[in-house]
Amino acid sequence: MKSLFLLLLLLLPLPGQQKTQADTFGTDRILKIDIQLPAEDWLHVRTSHRKGNEGFAAWTEDTYEYRKADVTIDGVKIGSVGVRKKGFLGSAISTRPSLKINLDKYVKGQQFEGLEMLTLNNNNQDQSMVQTAIVYDYFRRAGVPAPRAGFAHVTVNGENLGIYTNVESMDKVLMQRLFDSSNGILYEGYGGDLNPIELPRVVEKSGSKNQNRDRLKELVALLAAPGPLSVEKIQEYVELDSFIKLWAAEVLIGHWDSYSGNRNNFYIYQNPKTQKFHFLPWGPDSAFTDPGPFLTLKPVPKSIKAAGVFCRRLWELPEIQTRYRAEMKRQLAMVWNESELSARIARLQSNLGSKDNAKTVFDMIAGFIKTRREDIQKELDAPAQEWPAWGIRLVTGVGPQMTLSGTFEAPYLSTGNGSASFQVTGATTQPVFQQFSATAQILETGVRQGYLGVNLQGTEQNGKVWNLGFAIDPYSLTEKTTSLPVDHFEVWARLIEGPNTRITGVTGEMKFKEVSLKSGGRITGSFTLTTTAF
Repeated sequence: MKSLFLLLLLLLPLPGQQKTQADTFGTDRILKIDIQLPAEDWLHVRTSHRKGNEGFAAWTEDTYEYRKADVTIDGVKIGSVGVRKKGFLGSAISTRPSLKINLDKYVKGQQFEGLEMLTLNNNNQDQSMVQTAIVYDYFRRAGVPAPRAGFAHVTVNGENLGIYTNVESMDKVLMQRLFDSSNGILYEGYGGDLNPIELPRVVEKSGSKNQNRDRLKELVALLAAPGPLSVEKIQEYVELDSFIKLWAAEVLIGHWDSYSGNRNNFYIYQNPKTQKFHFLPWGPDSAFTDPGPFLTLKPVPKSIKAAGVFCRRLWELPEIQTRYRAEMKRQLAMVWNESELSARIARLQSNLGSKDNAKTVFDMIAGFIKTRREDIQKELDAPAQEWPAWGIRLVTGVGPQMTLSGTFEAPYLSTGNGSASFQVTGATTQPVFQQFSATAQILETGVRQGYLGVNLQGTEQNGKVWNLGFAIDPYSLTEKTTSLPVDHFEVWARLIEGPNTRITGVTGEMKFKEVSLKSGGRITGSFTLTTTAF
């Protein structure tokens, strides 16, 4: 008996050998994930994208298809899983796409350390690679229901894609952990809001077939009704204390691309136990910024953001202003700790061996942390500020339109300049150009690293410079390509004139007359673009 007992002890896993979900998202652990799938399926996954070339508002919600693959995670081989691309803008690049791995897509019940889904974000907007993990950690410390995040080193068919953030997936497993129930409706908001026009961009991600959007529509109607909101009535629909914690945390840590800051990157879970809505954060890979780039048309307070209609309507109420400001003071006193934040960031920077070009991002984060308390406290010591009238957010594709058309000829991968010409019609002031140039280089940094950058420059007679840049998907452009849509995926266009910038509102077509993708070759063609008039 004694020998049998000893044998059983030897067969049991030693402490630390058996991994758990907590280990999966531990920031000191970097998962090794190798994905194997047919080459044609990988090409489909990496180049797939959302449809619609009428601008951001016309993009379809989800066009990504799973392809069958085998995956090895930290030496554990799992066969027949589903792999697809995920995301909208920076996440959807083909060179290094963000991915979802559905472990039980084809084999029901298949898991890894208790997880059915892995969400791998490419950190495309965050050269430091640490912001998502740091921000989610801050949310949880502030008492906000939020995902966890760790890291993974990803390879696909032997191609090294580098370090990704391994984010806890917004699925039933997470809802069960956060709310002890997974049977409610989970909504995702991307560039949408709780108003009749933008509600279609708040879409169901999970829920049983007998559930509907009626309760969400009731909340939208309540917010749209004239007159002051009733706090008591709102609390019948929304877990308000939790929302205020999230709201203050988003603002304090500078998560501008959020519901409160940009009507983006948020989930809403309708808890079946209470029927109340819980707002959940998402996509904080460009935090530590105030104000965000879409909040610069009018001055806005540092201590409050209210781009979302729910925030704006709440901020009209003195009671909510008092509760929000009290929560901000609580977080400053009990959660926001400059030395701890800096230490966590430094530790992750050391663990990940961050790139040299991330120094600017780390300097920006350090500066934000150093001055944030003083900036916020200064406003909290004064009376609450009003939120500016709606219209501060840059909305492209709305209002008078202008057209750009022209031609270009650029030497491929050469330091020399080529030639270009373009005309603008419909601008508020008609430009007259006297000089043009063109280049074609592989983009080595930025959110479209690895894409082909074709950059055109036109100088007006008064010296004002227009810069028109195209970032072309390298998996879409071949020597046989004759045309590509300017749709933010196959071709991404940015137009800058003086202080004016247009990105997501530039749509149209590029046509190619000659494409020689060898050093010293040429890329020639023409384009026709439409955007909001300067």
